[in-house]
Amino acid sequence: MIIVDKIICGIIIGEHTSKEEALKYAKKMKNCPYLISSGTSENKIYSIFIVPDNKKWWLKYPEDEPIATGLKNAQVILVENIVYPEKLDLKIPVEKKTITPCGANCETCLLREKHNCKGCPATVHYKEN
Repeated sequence: MIIVDKIICGIIIGEHTSKEEALKYAKKMKNCPYLISSGTSENKIYSIFIVPDNKKWWLKYPEDEPIATGLKNAQVILVENIVYPEKLDLKIPVEKKTITPCGANCETCLLREKHNCKGCPATVHYKEN
């Protein structure tokens, strides 16, 4: 179990080319350890994530690089003063895999070095403090 004290919330509204693609994307992200809630309406996906405050860049990435994340475009709303939950207890699978729940590979991800990323806590590549 990984418990994180300093957290921020990101509300991401992403647009896809079709409602089928939006639903496919939502299903792909459903096991993300940071995902709180997700749903679709037509060709848009609405997701709420809570992450450690050092992953603010991760929340902004879909807005900065939507195509790289599989979106047509995205808007990110950051909520930095979280009242509830006070701490984040991440959903970590019993058996960690080499590939993230969303399909990325932390071992070869260029963002890991660029942002000093510890990797996805659902994978064997995650580096704790």
